[in-house]
Amino acid sequence: MLICFASVVEQMWKLFFKLFFKLFDLLCRYTLFSSELPVNIVKPLQDKTALEKSRVILDCTVSNPRCSIRWYKGSNVILPSERFEICSEGCYRKLIIQQVALDDEGTYSVQVGEYTCSAKLAVEGKRVHDSS
Repeated sequence: MLICFASVVEQMWKLFFKLFFKLFDLLCRYTLFSSELPVNIVKPLQDKTALEKSRVILDCTVSNPRCSIRWYKGSNVILPSERFEICSEGCYRKLIIQQVALDDEGTYSVQVGEYTCSAKLAVEGKRVHDSS
């Protein structure tokens, strides 16, 4: 009877340690995910001036390469299109505007988590030479 009781106690300790280490592993994983540093903007957008019908790049650098960002012109969200290309290369983020038009002039901003930075885009029209 004593040998049987010792065997049961041994099995209980094995089960206890197995559960303990499983919980410890889960706790460590949770702590790792919950302790990630908040994302922010390391290098903000800069004001730019572009010639009409040229290509312009607005860019910034963020602190985490896995974060998602949102681009705006004024209060309107910019979505990728034929003229607007949104790129992500590591921590470097850029908005490429093809064939810049006078209507593209304005304030552009990028939102990363709770941080936002803005820059002004000025567009200069191409001058038409008078042939007279």
